[in-house]
Amino acid sequence: MERALDIELVENALGPHPTLTQNSTNPYQRVQWFDPSTAPRWPETADDWTSALPTAVELQAQIARTEVTLFLHQHDFPEELLRSAWYLHGVASSDAAAQLYTVDRQRNAFALSAHIFDLATISSDRPTRERLKLAFGAQVGYHRSDREPNAIALERRFRITPAPSESLAEPSVAGPTPVLDFESLALDAGVSFLGLDTGRTRQRLGRWRAELRQLQGDTGIDDMARTIFGPTYCVVEAIHHLLQYLALGDTEDFDAALQLIDQALTSPEGLGDHDARWVASHLRFLADEMGAGSVWSLLPPDLPASAKQAFTLSSPPILALWKPQRELLRPETTNEDGQALDALHENVRRIVLSVPTSAGKTLISQLLTVSFLARSDSSVCYVVPQRSLGREIRRDLNSRLLLLGKSLSRELPEFAASVDQFFREVFGEDEIFPISFDRALGDVSIMTPEGLDQALRRDPDDVLKQYGMFVFDEVHLIKEKSRGFKLESVLSFLHLHTRDTEHKIVLLSAALGNAGQLAAWMSSDGPAKLLESDWRGPRRLHAVFNTDIRWNDYTVQDVPRARGNLSKRLVYDTYGRVRLRPAHGQSQAVETTEPIGQTVFRATAQLERDSSPEGPKSTPSYRMLADIVRHVGQAGPVLVFRSTRAGAVAMANAVGEGLEALQQCEDLAEMAREKLSEKHPLPGLLAKGVAFHHAGLPIDIQEAIEDGLRAGLLNYVTATTTLAEGVNLPVRTVVLAENSYPGQSPETHLTGSRLVNAVGRAGRATKETEGWVILARNAAPTESDFDLFEPAEDDLRVSSVLLEASALEALAVFEEALRAGEDAVLSAHDELAEFTKYVWFILAAQEELTSAERSPDPMTAFAGTLAYRQLDAELRARYESVVEAVTSRYAQLDRESRIRWSRTGAGLQTSRRLDDLARRVADTWSLTDLTSEADPGSVLTFLEEVGVLDAMLDFNECPRTGLQFQSKQGKNGQTFTVSPGDLLAEWVSGASLLGISERLFSRIESETKRIEQAVDTVTDFCEHYFAWMLAALAALVNAHLEADRAEAEFPTNLATLVRYGVRSKHAVELLTSGVHSRDVANSIAEAFEYEGVDPNGTVAWLSAVGIDGWRERFSATNLDARELLEYCRDQDRSILQELLGSGVTSFRLEGWKEAASDGRLELACDDLSSSPAPVVVHEIAGGERRSLGAVPIMRHIEVQALMSAGLEMNLELRGGELSISLMGFRGDVPGDL
Repeated sequence: MERALDIELVENALGPHPTLTQNSTNPYQRVQWFDPSTAPRWPETADDWTSALPTAVELQAQIARTEVTLFLHQHDFPEELLRSAWYLHGVASSDAAAQLYTVDRQRNAFALSAHIFDLATISSDRPTRERLKLAFGAQVGYHRSDREPNAIALERRFRITPAPSESLAEPSVAGPTPVLDFESLALDAGVSFLGLDTGRTRQRLGRWRAELRQLQGDTGIDDMARTIFGPTYCVVEAIHHLLQYLALGDTEDFDAALQLIDQALTSPEGLGDHDARWVASHLRFLADEMGAGSVWSLLPPDLPASAKQAFTLSSPPILALWKPQRELLRPETTNEDGQALDALHENVRRIVLSVPTSAGKTLISQLLTVSFLARSDSSVCYVVPQRSLGREIRRDLNSRLLLLGKSLSRELPEFAASVDQFFREVFGEDEIFPISFDRALGDVSIMTPEGLDQALRRDPDDVLKQYGMFVFDEVHLIKEKSRGFKLESVLSFLHLHTRDTEHKIVLLSAALGNAGQLAAWMSSDGPAKLLESDWRGPRRLHAVFNTDIRWNDYTVQDVPRARGNLSKRLVYDTYGRVRLRPAHGQSQAVETTEPIGQTVFRATAQLERDSSPEGPKSTPSYRMLADIVRHVGQAGPVLVFRSTRAGAVAMANAVGEGLEALQQCEDLAEMAREKLSEKHPLPGLLAKGVAFHHAGLPIDIQEAIEDGLRAGLLNYVTATTTLAEGVNLPVRTVVLAENSYPGQSPETHLTGSRLVNAVGRAGRATKETEGWVILARNAAPTESDFDLFEPAEDDLRVSSVLLEASALEALAVFEEALRAGEDAVLSAHDELAEFTKYVWFILAAQEELTSAERSPDPMTAFAGTLAYRQLDAELRARYESVVEAVTSRYAQLDRESRIRWSRTGAGLQTSRRLDDLARRVADTWSLTDLTSEADPGSVLTFLEEVGVLDAMLDFNECPRTGLQFQSKQGKNGQTFTVSPGDLLAEWVSGASLLGISERLFSRIESETKRIEQAVDTVTDFCEHYFAWMLAALAALVNAHLEADRAEAEFPTNLATLVRYGVRSKHAVELLTSGVHSRDVANSIAEAFEYEGVDPNGTVAWLSAVGIDGWRERFSATNLDARELLEYCRDQDRSILQELLGSGVTSFRLEGWKEAASDGRLELACDDLSSSPAPVVVHEIAGGERRSLGAVPIMRHIEVQALMSAGLEMNLELRGGELSISLMGFRGDVPGDL
């Protein structure tokens, strides 16, 4: 809404009301195409037009009132508003528009008319044909005003209501001649086309074209275009060819589409003629615009067709690029020769992108990644702040890489140095699974900053040789206190070491207040390419929720045990009040018609109120907010942000009250019951379509909730504020109900970039045309409340943590220790410990890099940080003294020791203590009977006996307060301790989180808190801290053993087994190959061992079990099944590439039957009630359908991709071999227009 209701835009779009005439140049005649019997009265004269049209202020107010009524689910749409929309549509789209109106006015008129048409389509009481007219008009307006995602979202809205042209449930089965609704078919086809979903639109086009051919055959018509069906027929055929061009890039299809559009505009009049001609006239303009904005026109011509098909044929299909992507590809002068270069050019080596959420940031990163891979033999390193976001990036990118013939690399633990070393450490030299090793060497590695930091420390040369491009997502997190300098230091190292090479570095963020400064920091032989944009597709409606106490309406109660003179209690009915701001500077308030709670005060006998409400007796604010949440949930899914876990759970419980259980959610609820127990509150809420989401839930539960929200199963999710920086969840409404508390970490407040990301989740591009953002305020309403939606400029500025007050305090302590003659370098703490660790790493890298001549000295490395650019001269000098001190301390150690310390990734003090521990372990290990193949339980027992695990709990990096816990909150809680050996033994044995909570945390009284504590402890200590420390320890121990020339070797796979909580190499193989459920991996590994499956036969065995078997035997969810399908995909042969490259491919079916001679074959999912489901080949003959065989599991992913792409294919089955050929295949054709 921010743009659509801006008064300047409305004024510009509406313009001065011109004098209208009835001649052929009348720009408004083109809008009078609709059925007059269903239209509002139109003015007959110019004076009537002028008096009928509102002023800009009046029109803005009309739209604002309509927005408010729709918020209240009242669908009375003012016809005078619709009349204004058609006027604006005419201004923008008439033949004479280019001569009469400026480009800006046309664009604004399209935007405003699209907005109004969009609102009008929401009304369900309009006839479907009329809604189609409005929808197509809105889609055209969105496309012509650079709001393409909204046009896609509108088509999705219409999928709920069957269109009148859907004449057959099973159109492919032979039967009587269908009866098409020609009066709406062109509109329906136009709306479907502008949804740009190739798979769905091709499927519908296939039905319509088949019915048209059948009609033509039954009637004996030679040329449908010259009949009364001509305009509609030509529109359908034109859309078919436009899709062909946009998907495959054949310009012959584009030319054919234009000819058909022209023919539709000149064909004889017939059924649905006005609609069809109107659709055709807009398609003529859109075809040129979409052709120019397609990947075939915009991506560099030297990119192979497969790189472009990676976007047009994968899911979701990208047929036309949005404004930010087009700007990215706009050539600019960036080199000394004045050559115009776009961001994809190989000579552009530094890029900084700051575009809002829902503006296509992910697509931009994919464009950069795919373009790079298509031209280079190097790999891409994609850095994300959280593993959860990394999993989402993997899912989004995988389908693109599939068509390119590239793949994702193995998901390695953060402490792994390289694929080769990981395999040697985990699987052993002689036990590398061949298929596993092949899939490990992929083309895109997705990791956290910690993972990249560790890889650089272990082997910087290998990292620089393997990766040619580094993409850093959410780069604004440089300013986060806890991890910011880690990200800054990694970026600084890579930038400094690749200034004179061809390496690319890309920085991405939705919120950079000083993007220009970051671009200057990243400058190499020229300034970094900078793209900043405030563009986003869906508009937003801002609203503020407050409670309204009716002070004159109260009841009086006596207080049995009064304190002081407050002997009475005043109970006030409290109503909900929502102020909506549909336009800047305007707000309208709506109130609930019934009380949503009570506010209670203590009072004197004279009824004088106490100053504050009586909390325990008053309705909590979150419970009153729950009514509003349920209300807005009727329009689409809602995401509510709360500051604490308890707040998120309480809100979810309040929202769930009164809701009925949903059949569609039962499987999700049952899965939660198995993992969390029947008593846990989550399963009952999931059954109603409600969930809470926080880090205290098992990771597979979190992913199931996210997947359920994406799939439309869940309608309400409450979450902690940390989710704002996490995965991309598509919702209609975001409610900001942050409940701040004393001692809250600044990094969990919804401010700055976190606020931008949270608000940006409302109205996801291509899913919604509008998002609602509601701020819940437990305070008296003020106009300044709306200012809270926009973060302060300083909050968006990215600054180094070395400028923070805590860093400067640590610097002062360091300087004092240095003056006192203490070992200040090893005793540094907080941000300064991170800085000294970085300087130490730079010194070690100088010694290790083979290209030492390009390795900067420590002072140069400091000058290459963002901090150096932002510090004043005095602070620079103070930090330079730290660099000198670290350099001096580094030189005091022998070469082997100082490099060992650098490789741990820990602080220098911890590295020294860890090295001392390793020396002790090496001396003791040699005296035991344990070997490098020892059972992990035995090794953990050994480490506990020699005091290693307890010693690690005393390191600076140890999370929280070690393994000490409270039985309950408050002063009555008792402290208890969990043994690190017991914790790790339970985890590595494969015990469930529920089992661990019951055995190790039984003293915690609350069952819910018990499992939360188990999850937190496992996450912090097992998956992160102990796994990291044990990996570092193993490397140090073996370094000492090697120096001693001992034959003994300490196990190198222990850290990996601890990281994943498994005992088996089979389970590690699965969990590092895209399968994320520990429970599923352990269950499969146990089955492998029980049945004696050969390591090289894992894929064949899993394929034989099949999708249904995975669900039955391993309790696999839909998400698990999709991951297992990808794991089983044939890595050696791609039928998808064969088909797109040569036009034909083939493979054997399972359980096949011979086809009838007169039958037609098609691919279909065997079970539409579950996804994924086996894919089968159906034969359609004699009006019946039968299954001829199943697609092998190893082919499922690629066949499903073919089906989703909607390609026209011909199937033949001979002797069990299914042959697939592309219809109309003409080879690799250029796509430039």
